[in-house]
Amino acid sequence: MIAIILQARMNSERLPGKVMADIAGRPMLAHVVERLRLIEGADAVTVATSTNPADDHIEEYVHTLGLRCLRGSEDDVLDRFYSAARELRASTIVRATADDPLTDYESLTLMVSHHLATGADYTCIDGLPRGAQEEVVSFQALERCHREATAPHHKEHVFEYILEHPEMFIIERLVAPPDLCRPELRITVDTSEDLEVVRLIYKKLYQPGRVIHLREVISFLDAHPKIRAINAQVEQKTAGKERARAVDL
Repeated sequence: MIAIILQARMNSERLPGKVMADIAGRPMLAHVVERLRLIEGADAVTVATSTNPADDHIEEYVHTLGLRCLRGSEDDVLDRFYSAARELRASTIVRATADDPLTDYESLTLMVSHHLATGADYTCIDGLPRGAQEEVVSFQALERCHREATAPHHKEHVFEYILEHPEMFIIERLVAPPDLCRPELRITVDTSEDLEVVRLIYKKLYQPGRVIHLREVISFLDAHPKIRAINAQVEQKTAGKERARAVDL
């Protein structure tokens, strides 16, 4: 069972309600789901949100997309993610977040294939733009994280425990191909500036029924430096400098 678990909640610290923000006439969450459904080899997309009443709206909307919605702790994200994976009886899990409306489905397909071929515990791709990278993990590794991780940042950042203990896990780090290796670009949505950039990308490139390719996004941003500059100074919220360095090689 290969499950895609999409984390989503309304109470974002810097941009509350962002997952339901309008982008090209649809909630951001819908665009993320549309892209995740293109990942080859995955059995299903499931949304994991919290039990906070503010997230009732997410559950209601997720059902209109024909998806299952599982709910858990708002603060202990690791527990919420693990509980969803256990409920789904997943052996391999793709972790995605609802603030990445331009996540790269082709890279994720490659990651899943590589993860299974190597028997890795955890797989990621270094060098993609911020907001295009997601992660793949085995249930056994996730279960060990849930059992052993105790620090607050382990609970908030699901795979932080794995990254801090490479001697205990089989970690596969792929490298983005040259035309996609642009870690300085920011296409995630964490602030109003981020949302403005993504809306401009969708306004130019999106057509209903056609998913924007990451190469198109990179070409667009290269051709429009003023748009790229809108969120260039936004600092990503991370568990620490080491985590940021681990992702943005």
